[in-house]
Amino acid sequence: MAKRKQVFAYNGGCFKLGFISVKVNGEVRPQCVLCLKFLAHSSLTEAKFRQQLESNHEKFINENLEVFKEKKTSVEATSH
Repeated sequence: MAKRKQVFAYNGGCFKLGFISVKVNGEVRPQCVLCLKFLAHSSLTEAKFRQQLESNHEKFINENLEVFKEKKTSVEATSH
């Protein structure tokens, strides 16, 4: 019997850590709004998002949510 692929749900609360939800090849994946890097589908945990933010974007750790909203708008404008 084939293993069933586990599907993780994107937690919209992770936007406060700079990640948005993007569909890639029919799979929901998190994308950093700061560096535009995609994380693996299995990385849909707040701990992974926090680790990415702390290790790669430390100056944004205590940023206001508005900064991430501006970055998200910029990402969405360039992807369409």
